[in-house]
Amino acid sequence: MSGRPRRDVIDESKVGVYHVWNRCIRKMFLFGRDKTSGRDYSSRKCWLQERLLELANIYAVDACVWAMLSNHFHLIVRNRPDLAAQWSDREVAIRGWYLYPERRDEDGRPAEPKEVELRSIIETPGRIEVLRKRLSSISWFMKSLDEWLSRRANAMDGHCGHLWQDRFGCRNLLDEGAILVCSIYIDINEIRAQLAAMPHESRNTSAYLRILAHILRRERAEAARTRGDQPRIQLDYQFSDPDYWICPLDTQDRAPLLGVAGTAAAEQAWNSEEISQLEAAAVAKRWRHGFLPVTVDQYLAILERTVRGLATENRAEEEQSLASLLQPLGIQSKAWFAMLDNFESWFHVAVGYADRFLDGEFAAQTGREWVAGLNHCRDCFE
Repeated sequence: MSGRPRRDVIDESKVGVYHVWNRCIRKMFLFGRDKTSGRDYSSRKCWLQERLLELANIYAVDACVWAMLSNHFHLIVRNRPDLAAQWSDREVAIRGWYLYPERRDEDGRPAEPKEVELRSIIETPGRIEVLRKRLSSISWFMKSLDEWLSRRANAMDGHCGHLWQDRFGCRNLLDEGAILVCSIYIDINEIRAQLAAMPHESRNTSAYLRILAHILRRERAEAARTRGDQPRIQLDYQFSDPDYWICPLDTQDRAPLLGVAGTAAAEQAWNSEEISQLEAAAVAKRWRHGFLPVTVDQYLAILERTVRGLATENRAEEEQSLASLLQPLGIQSKAWFAMLDNFESWFHVAVGYADRFLDGEFAAQTGREWVAGLNHCRDCFE
């Protein structure tokens, strides 16, 4: 949980997928209608998406799934130390500048760095190594997120002090089944909180953006077929798509790597014709890959059937209809709704196939052969 040393949960030297979250102090609804003060802070919910977009363009950390509620948020992230290791010293310096700008423009945004400022960063002994490590660190990513939200809320309210009750909570998602369960759990949060009835109405979730973008891509594909155009090898991601900054869903999907938001280099990366001509070895360095072995259609089908199941007391029929989609990921379909109902209480520092705890990298990393929730993992994952 949030009080456990991060080294027991996060291995920042390796690529991993993690569920992170945080809650407002004293359970106050500082991003919704607060019962204590009577004020409505719902307009702040868009701040999370705004800041995640900025950070996804700077860090070597993928934003995969997210949801903003009235008094807390959930987020699935994937750290990419392998990607940060490939960046040139100059790119690290540019990203570091936008993370810690020494100058800002008249709108308060980081000003474009001058050549002398970049040289100063590059030539400072040890600075590039520190920045490279921080730019793939989930802890620093969360610091940049939580601190920015706190400062903005305090400035609006004329207050000072803490916005969040703790540093942040984190659990390790050890395999694809665990990632899928956690993803659906996050994307149905607004529905469970009765803030929305269906996923396409859950405006403060990643599912909402994926649904919009999926519709746009299908329309573009249909228009291309009507014109008789040859289909593209890669998915038709475009810079203007609502989810362009979110990590692709399907492991077979690829989207161009992000640069610093708003820069010409970032837009050029999305529009470059060279991208489709890259060899496979180079593509691995130039593209962001998905994090689940399910298509967008399959994921949305799971999400829709789950929402239908939540609305009825007899969930057996929906669990049976989900079996063909869940079993390939090692998930016991009969435990699906129970996992979603008890996700926070059943699973603590990690979620996944039980043998991953006992014989895998998690056990070697933490030196533990048992953690809270292990028995539930045995019951829920095959």
